[in-house]
Amino acid sequence: MSTPPGDQPPHDPNQPPPPPGGYGQQPPYDPNQPPPPPGGYGQQPSYDSGQGGYGQPAPPPPGGFGAPGFGSPAQTNGLAITSLVLGILGLLGNCFCFGGILSPIALVLGRAGMKKSDSSGGQVGQRGLAKAGFILGIIGTIIFAILIAWFVLALATDADFNYQYGENLD
Repeated sequence: MSTPPGDQPPHDPNQPPPPPGGYGQQPPYDPNQPPPPPGGYGQQPSYDSGQGGYGQPAPPPPGGFGAPGFGSPAQTNGLAITSLVLGILGLLGNCFCFGGILSPIALVLGRAGMKKSDSSGGQVGQRGLAKAGFILGIIGTIIFAILIAWFVLALATDADFNYQYGENLD
């Protein structure tokens, strides 16, 4: 029985197995020998060659945002941005005893901005900004009301705002 050209002869079970895969033995380590060159994969193809895989032309790049009305970005909600800015300024105004009147305006605009965002069906965004302005408006309005009540109480009890240090109260 002869073997066809290019095929290996059948393996004799009494003999040790042949080395795997035809890679052969690795040579022993020699510290004086330079390291092998890097690579081994050949030159990488460039990605801007205009060719797709297997010699086919590359598909065109994807378009912009798609068809109008589908996946288009939401419109800016001016009420939401204004309520957030006024809410922040209202809180700062309460701390410095001026501009606390901005907090109730932020509350109203924040609520209107949330309603506008909810009723638009996703066309108007920034509901989170409107909610933040609404919450800041609530907090600032409560602080403003407490400051007004304290001021009115101080006036009603005839507090002496002209008290000077070291005056005798007898």
